[in-house]
Amino acid sequence: MPLFDPTQRSLEDAIAREGVVALSLDAANAAAITILPRSARGKIVLWAPLSSDPAALGIARHVAVGALLLTSAAPEEEILAAAVARLRTPGLSVRAGRLATSTPVASLELVESARRGEVLDAIESYFKPHGMEVRLLNQLLSSADELLTNALYHAPLDGMGGRVFAHRSKIDPVVMPVGHPITVAWGFDGRYALVSVRDTYGSLDRNTLLGALPSVAQGERLVSSSGLGLRSALRGASTLAFHVLPDQWTECVAIVDSEGGYRQFAQRGKVLELYF
Repeated sequence: MPLFDPTQRSLEDAIAREGVVALSLDAANAAAITILPRSARGKIVLWAPLSSDPAALGIARHVAVGALLLTSAAPEEEILAAAVARLRTPGLSVRAGRLATSTPVASLELVESARRGEVLDAIESYFKPHGMEVRLLNQLLSSADELLTNALYHAPLDGMGGRVFAHRSKIDPVVMPVGHPITVAWGFDGRYALVSVRDTYGSLDRNTLLGALPSVAQGERLVSSSGLGLRSALRGASTLAFHVLPDQWTECVAIVDSEGGYRQFAQRGKVLELYF
């Protein structure tokens, strides 16, 4: 799927005809997005380089932008097509279609931070027999740890919408509120290794995600002001994807492409996908 070409037709017409449109971030497209009617809500996949100025990415706050796709290199048409397909299917799990068909996926529920280590051990035990290179597995486990930390300490809300554990140290033990377990799933199809972490709050909103982007664009090692270790999680993955269904759930997926081993992983570009 090619990116939208504004010289061929209007953006509003393209959305009316195709339902969802992928386009690159530039001044002309940004201007076109701001004048779209509310009927275009969530109909745009916006692509930009990972190195983009975070201020320029502010356009992603517009309701018409349903997904922000950031890549190290020019996006492959396959990646664009998959992002468009996800917007066309509201509620579709962001991990769907990431692994080869019929790949078995293991899962469990986590309700207390004290068992986070057990979850990581279970993930490690699953991947080791598949012959996954140790350095690659360590990268994936690092990303998984970041995603678990976010789900445990940043996702839970109280009755007033406040973050229950926002001011707790990440080494303090916490227990998820009753009825709100974290679902962790993982699988490997021989090339792609995946770990998914899903909470039942949907509290990781658009502004929070966009607020975490400076740490990615600037290559900061520290956690961003939003509290998300986004840079660290992306460093350990080939693709990092977040899908938020407000007030229902947030799913975060880390994927490692193991083809070619660690050397190829280190040289391969990164992909960050944000679905709002």
